[in-house]
Amino acid sequence: MARLAGGDPRVVIDTAQAKAGYAGTKMAAADKAAMLWDRKKLDEFGCLNAEGMAKLRKGGSPTITMGPNVGDTVALDHVLPIAVVPELAARFYNLEVVPDDANRKKSAKIGKREVDLAKRWNREGLLSGAGLRATEAAE
Repeated sequence: MARLAGGDPRVVIDTAQAKAGYAGTKMAAADKAAMLWDRKKLDEFGCLNAEGMAKLRKGGSPTITMGPNVGDTVALDHVLPIAVVPELAARFYNLEVVPDDANRKKSAKIGKREVDLAKRWNREGLLSGAGLRATEAAE
């Protein structure tokens, strides 16, 4: 089997989703889109250099080397906080790469963006009715 580590990220994601048994589903498509978006953000933050990749491979947070947040580290933020919507705690589409400082400032706040995403995810079958109601109540 070909080594996937340095390959096309779309192929790597497709392969992983097939092995996990959920390739071709709406959830797989949402997860893939989110992972590709986060990879793009990591690239824009200058985190895909040798040092940043070494940290990422060990589960660490690389330092931002490009843009207005230089010197900050990156964090994976739950778009819909797990305190509000625990059902999405382990969904890639509910995670986004953000500067650590922005993540701390956001905390578990719910605003219009989060409610709009919750509504969309509910329509797409990616969030339960209970999850949508919890998000709307937390706004």
